[in-house]
Amino acid sequence: MNSTYERISNAVSEQTNGRTSIFGKRNGELSRFVDDVEELLSSVSNLDDADVARLRGKLEDSLSTVRETLSGSTARIKDASVRAASSTDKYAHERPWAVAGLAAVAALALGAAISGRR
Repeated sequence: MNSTYERISNAVSEQTNGRTSIFGKRNGELSRFVDDVEELLSSVSNLDDADVARLRGKLEDSLSTVRETLSGSTARIKDASVRAASSTDKYAHERPWAVAGLAAVAALALGAAISGRR
């Protein structure tokens, strides 16, 4: 039987291996932007103007920096979520009654909040 830690770790891996990382919609938009800039760079690669070549070099450097930053951020968030899941799973297994008590208190507070509105 898979532990909670393994299930969360696998889910995070599945999300980050596809193009849908935990950055969600913003990551998709940023990826499309980077792809568009790369397409633009390839379409002007045959131009020989010195200013265009200098600008193309700056854009290529910036794109590589953005890609490195995104991959590093994704890895850090994945690691943090896996560590949090592991800690939570460990805590729940070491102190099941404390977790049950916290769940009960949360349920009572939610019930009181809902009943107070009526």
